[in-house]
Amino acid sequence: MQECELCGRGTDEIYMISIEGAQLRVCPSCAKGKGGILERPARQHSVQSVRRVVNEEENEQVREGFGTAIRTRREEMKLPLKVLAEMLNEKESLLLRIEQEKTQPTTALRKKLERALGITLLSNEEQNTSTRAPKQGSREPTLGEFA
Repeated sequence: MQECELCGRGTDEIYMISIEGAQLRVCPSCAKGKGGILERPARQHSVQSVRRVVNEEENEQVREGFGTAIRTRREEMKLPLKVLAEMLNEKESLLLRIEQEKTQPTTALRKKLERALGITLLSNEEQNTSTRAPKQGSREPTLGEFA
């Protein structure tokens, strides 16, 4: 069972929609009335396709405490959640649910979070700290660079 990225409801039937350029995986009720449906689930195989997606993502398990690591690093960088959401082109409510560990980030979102915050979220990587050592001469990005 997957979670709708708009309402948070669990569902076996996920639609891929586009809202203002952002692609979201949503439940059937949130997909209704949205003109930008990109992909509809196959009726006969909807449970199997959901299992296939879950199995692919099981290979990349996020570590325990991923939400705390994200929130801690975001606060170290003095980034409000709203600003991080705008930087990543994601919904603030989705990032909040991820920080609260109510939902796990997709592989694409996990990679965006790792790049933006300079952290590692995969459990199979051997890193004891939640932050990577900054590169020499690197600096934190300014808000103007993301406009």
